[in-house]
Amino acid sequence: MRRRTITESSSAVWSVLYLMIAVAGWLIFSDSSRTLKKLGVIQLALNGFWSWIFFGMHLIGLGMIDILAIFVCTFALLALACKSSRTVAWLMTPYLFWIDYASALNVAIYFLNPA
Repeated sequence: MRRRTITESSSAVWSVLYLMIAVAGWLIFSDSSRTLKKLGVIQLALNGFWSWIFFGMHLIGLGMIDILAIFVCTFALLALACKSSRTVAWLMTPYLFWIDYASALNVAIYFLNPA
């Protein structure tokens, strides 16, 4: 039996997460408050920036700040979505857990690799 690498596992997880985020985004933009729409766009942009900052520029400290902003924005989105669309909240919850996991990795990499 072949072992799966972290890259393969991450790719599978991200594929499912992006599908769930896309469905949640469609629901948000089809019938939600303006605030919920803004939070959805902001968290998605911050997610894209994190990949560029962390992997592209190797700025681990700035990546920690960005991922904290992603967490806060996604948590606020979930809190608002619970009031208007439980489906959106359920679709975004696994993403929030993944952000927690990625945050822990980001912090560990920062402290284990002093500049």
